[in-house]
Amino acid sequence: MGKKLMAVVCAVLGVSTLSAARGATAQTAEKQTVIKAACGTAPLLKAVSKANKAQGWVTLSLAENCVYKLDKVDKTKTAGITFNRAAGLTVKGNHATLRAKEGVAIALALVRVRGAVTIEDLTISHNKAVGLAVTGKGVTLRRVHITQNSGGTGGTGITVEPDSSLIASDTTMDHNHGGVDSFSGGGMWIMKGGEATLTGSTAVKDNTDVGAHRRNQGGSIYEGGNGGGILNEGTLTLTDTASVSGNTSQTGPGKPEGKIILVDSGRGGGIMNRGTLTLRGHATVTGNTSKAVDGALGGEGGGVYNTGTLNLHDQATITRNTPTNCVSTTALPHCSA
Repeated sequence: MGKKLMAVVCAVLGVSTLSAARGATAQTAEKQTVIKAACGTAPLLKAVSKANKAQGWVTLSLAENCVYKLDKVDKTKTAGITFNRAAGLTVKGNHATLRAKEGVAIALALVRVRGAVTIEDLTISHNKAVGLAVTGKGVTLRRVHITQNSGGTGGTGITVEPDSSLIASDTTMDHNHGGVDSFSGGGMWIMKGGEATLTGSTAVKDNTDVGAHRRNQGGSIYEGGNGGGILNEGTLTLTDTASVSGNTSQTGPGKPEGKIILVDSGRGGGIMNRGTLTLRGHATVTGNTSKAVDGALGGEGGGVYNTGTLNLHDQATITRNTPTNCVSTTALPHCSA
């Protein structure tokens, strides 16, 4: 995963190149095992161990409303629990919450799972880095809440890695906070080669990302803090009533000193788009803010800062963002400042 995500707290999803549809078909054809995890760290670890040994499709059912505090790591010292399976997986959260003890780099790791992965009705919160990292194709979230994770170097809520795909339905990413000098994406980061679709009533809201101001070689460098809601370097689609609202991107503080070496900070309060962004249906990007603080440079494109490809269709809108709705290196006739 590399250094940037070694501090990932909460979930790494690894699946094969099988699509979610093929995974669903396989689920009906394979032997299916249902495993229940009673409330508590020890019962959860025991259930995961059992799931790893099971043949065919596994459904892991968590205890209703339980808060699992993941304070133990595997032999790599980087995960609270690790899945390593040869078939698909469904995690029924039953409104449980996963929290990692500070210092645990990954609370939940699903690696080498051949088949689709579905997670539903689960909260991932209060972790000191990325909430959920997706490393594979065929990952689906249903009614998942990613909230109040902080300090990640990028994609503090969710990170979608290269050659990976995610569908998030009726899911919320809110109040996640990228730490100072974040690589960017307070709510979500889709890396180059990654794909994400936000559908249903999925909301990315009230997330923040803060950049840094460095002095180097007699000049100023402003970087990071791009995409308070989402940093997209891959392919991102918002459809149905999916929304990006109330997010903030912010520069590192301070007036420039000496020559200006780099300004790439505090851009895209809602979305920083460096890949392909498509809005369909009644999707909205509204009420987001980008800002420069204490005389810093940067802070542009409150709704979307675009250096890639932006497509708007149907009744999708980008409105009421501060200081502007859109800043783009290419003409965007359908998105006014």
